[in-house]
This record gives sequence, structure tokens and C-alpha cells, in this order.
Amino acid sequence: MATKFERLYNDINDELTDVKDINKYTNISQAFGHFILKMLFGLTDEEALNCCTDGSDDNGIDAIYVESDKKVHFFQFKFPSKANNINKGVSDEEVLKLCNGVQSFVSTDEIFNKVSWNDLLKDKRQEFLEADICDLKLWIVRYSNQDLSNSSDVIINNYMDKYYRETGNSIEFEKILAMECMNLYESRAKNIWPDFVLPYSKTLTPFTDEKASISSAYVSLKSIYDTFYSIQDTVFEGNVRFLSPNSKINDGIRETILTSPENFHLLNNGITIVCKGCSDINAKSYFNVKCGSIINGAQTVGTIINTLFSLTEEQRKQYDKSFVFVKIISFSNDNSLINDMVYTLNTQNQMKNSYTIANDIIVKKLQEKINKETEYFLEIKNNEFNYYKNNMRGFNKLSKNKIDIESFIQAYTTFYDIAGMGALSKNNKASLFTNENIQKIINELTFEKALLPYNTYLELMNIIKEYKAFRKNPDKTDILSILDISENEIDDYRYLNTGNYVVLFALGQIFCNKELDPQKNMIPVIKALRLLFKKEKNVSNATKIKETFDKVEKYVKKFKIENEIIIPPKKVDLSKL
Repeated sequence: MATKFERLYNDINDELTDVKDINKYTNISQAFGHFILKMLFGLTDEEALNCCTDGSDDNGIDAIYVESDKKVHFFQFKFPSKANNINKGVSDEEVLKLCNGVQSFVSTDEIFNKVSWNDLLKDKRQEFLEADICDLKLWIVRYSNQDLSNSSDVIINNYMDKYYRETGNSIEFEKILAMECMNLYESRAKNIWPDFVLPYSKTLTPFTDEKASISSAYVSLKSIYDTFYSIQDTVFEGNVRFLSPNSKINDGIRETILTSPENFHLLNNGITIVCKGCSDINAKSYFNVKCGSIINGAQTVGTIINTLFSLTEEQRKQYDKSFVFVKIISFSNDNSLINDMVYTLNTQNQMKNSYTIANDIIVKKLQEKINKETEYFLEIKNNEFNYYKNNMRGFNKLSKNKIDIESFIQAYTTFYDIAGMGALSKNNKASLFTNENIQKIINELTFEKALLPYNTYLELMNIIKEYKAFRKNPDKTDILSILDISENEIDDYRYLNTGNYVVLFALGQIFCNKELDPQKNMIPVIKALRLLFKKEKNVSNATKIKETFDKVEKYVKKFKIENEIIIPPKKVDLSKL
């Protein structure tokens, strides 16, 4: 009889096949990496694609995710070709290859340059250096029911010790095997908030009206750990986004836990839980929570779990006497109140304005029109597409036609250069979603203008995927035919690794200023822009800075037109742009 791991393997494999085809990956393991990155960090498809470095000369590093100013994550992925291969574990050679690859990647230029790297990793190296981050985390991700061997553990621990001794900086390690993969997959697919029992030490007077009932209590940190450790993948589902810890916030919480646990309830804002039912069993001193989710205090809970996890069971017992304030709000059927509360409670944390966007009447009407009149599904809330797919009869939209609102806003703003913010999609995406800027963008949104930027963006990304496919595997030569170039010329197009929004911006300029079809002019524009980057030493950085977008705007004005196709100048004097 097949195990649950084996049965679920087929479901995941089917989904990975779609991911592979859509993103032009060479193999399923690359698609698996893409899939995992999206679930772990809440990345868009584009962001996940830009993380993947798997291919020839990857030195065991299949993906790199640079987490803002926090840390750099290095991944090694493996998804078995057959269900019965999930019993195969991770070899010591694979583990050693990852450790050696990371060691060379983060070392001096002299050491880095002694190793052969693919172009994707060369670009990631520049990103790593620019971020000036020393904290690292290594991930081994396998759909396997076999744990790492003792000798593999030794290899990893030795490397972590060596890095700390040489740099004084931290390095972490995490493994995700079949069980963790299964939990991630199931939690995403079901989108069901978990039931749980939460013991408390001291309860406060409850409050009830016709809309909701509120229970509150002081709960020990150990009870928080014991209750939420096993359900942390699902208990944050009611939040706007996946849990995305901020290191500065976490450091403060962790410091209080370790040095002043008796004052934790005084120094922490507490935790808020919403649910569909909560019974207070006073005789046993616990709340029985039905379908509950932590919507405020995710940083607190996550840090408590991570801090106490590193302790022994005996050490954890001391946290029976340390407390945090917990508020549990039980709603009947009024989901709008939950939405309003999530938004209000998170504004003080400078939350990306996903809920502001989702609840704006202009966006709602645009979503309705797009979803009704086109093949697309505009997703304005997290996991909205999966909810409709799993719960709504007659829902027939394809996953490849799902548009997430963030990518949509980025493409729209860049293409039309809304309020002069076209460059921000690449060099400062977060600033697009501040209250002031997002309102400027929303006010410009119309159905008539909405889809041209995104369709253009999709076509552009298909070309870029073909470029990256060739870089990973020289046998995939479609990009040479698309661009009508020889293999010797391909290095001139390295800017495409990170230059998607530069190209989209240029296409928007020729559409808005020259009234030309952007899709008919896509290849001419791609070929024209290569001249701007040909002599750049740091191409990756050049595609992200506003100065480049300013140059592109001036450059486009020099284009001539013949039969509705742009004709760029043969030479570019960069000093005059």
C-alpha cells in the first residue's frame, strides 16, 4: 500500500510540471525549488524565478534568496523522478558540495574567481556584495523520508563552526524533508485555520455583544510554544501575508525572553487571535479554539517558538512563569469585521498595504471586470484563487492565468510611469505600496488601460525565461532564434537577468509617447537596450537604479520609426543621455 508521502507525490508532481512548463525550467527539481520558495517567503513567480540559480556550474547552490537587510539564504533542492525514490536520502557529497559552494561564494574576489560559476550566480554575487549582509542560512530541501546521515550533520556543523570562527557572524541551517513539504503543501491547498487548545494562567472578564465575543488571558510562554509549534504553518493564515519576520523586532523580543522573561507581559504588545468559536473551560483553565488564526503578534509567537526550540525540555519549564497577554475574538459570520480588524491592527507595523488595495472600491470593481470578462483571475487577497478553485462550483480559471495584485501594480506603474514612479518597481518596490503612492496608482487604474502592461510583461518574461533557460542549458537555443543572434552575441544580453522592468519601461515609453504597439516592438527594444549595458561592469546594479531609467527615457526619444517599428541609433553616446 502506498504511503501518504507517495500518494501526495503525484499531486505535487502534477503541479510542478505546470510550474516547469510555464517558467521554462529544465527539470522538475528546478520547478520544485520555485514552488518551495513561493511558499516559504510569499514570493511572486517572478521573484522566485530570479532566485533560482540551478544549472551547470552552480556548485551545489540551486537558489539564493537575499532577504532585504537581514540574511542570505542558500538552497539545495531535490525532487525525486519517481514516487518510490522518496526513500533515497541526501548524500554526503551533495551536502559537502553545498557547503564548499557557499564558502567560495561568500569569500574574497580572489577565491570566488578561482571557481567556475554560471551567469546567474555571478549576478547573485553582485547582489550579495551590494546588500552587505554577513548572516547566512543554508537550506537542504528534499522530498525524502530519509533524514540526513550523521556524517552529513558533521559536515554542516563543521562548516558552520568554521564560518563563525573566521567571520564572527552567524550561520544557520535548516532542512525540509517530505513531512515538512507535505505540511506546506496541505496547509496552502486547504487554507483552513486550525483548531487548538490554549491553556492560560489568569483570565480576564469576557465581553460579548451581538457581533463578537472577546476572551482574554495571560498565557505562559511555554504554553505558547507547546500550542503553536506544531501548527505554525497554518495558524498565521488569517494574516495578510505569510509570516515574514523582521530581525530587529525579533532581536528585541528574543532579548526579553532570555534576559527578562518575568517582565515579558509588560514589554510586549500581546497576541490577537480571531476564530469561529471559543469556549472557556474554566475548570481546566484552557480555551478551546475552533478555526483560529493569529492576526496580530505573529512576530511574538514566531520568536517565542524559535527561542524555546533551541532549549531543552527542562529549560523550557522555567517559562511556565513568564506570560504574554492574549486576546481571542470569536466572530459569528461577519468576515468584513475580520478584514477591518486585520488592517487596523497591522498599520502600526508598517504593513504593506495589501488590505488597503484589496478593500479599495476601484480595485474591487477592476477585479470584478477582469475576472468576468477575461481569461485572467486578478487575486487581490492572499490565497484567493485557491479558495475559489476549491470551494466555488463552476470556477474554471487556470492557475497560469492568475495575476497577483502586486505584480499587476508593478507592471502597470512601470509601463505608464505613473507619477514618475516607473523605476520604483525595480529599485524600491516597497515604496510603491506606501499609502501615498498606492493611492496615486489606484486613481490611475482603469479596465481599458489595465491589461496591456500585464500582457506585455508576460510576453517579455517568456523571452527572458528562454534566455535564462539557455544560460542554464546551452542546448536550449530558442532564444538565439527569437533575438536572431548568434551564440557569440548572447553575452551582450546579460542585462536580461535583472532588466525586465527596464525593458517594460522602455516599451511603455514608446507606446505612450510614440503610439507604437509594444509587443510588435519588443525584440527591437530588447536589442536596442543592450547597448546601454554593454560596457557596464556591474550590470545587475545598473538595471535597478533610477539613473538608468532616466537614460532609457532619453534614449527612446532618439528612436526613429519605420513601418510602425522603432529604429534605434547604431551608436549610443552615453554621456549625452
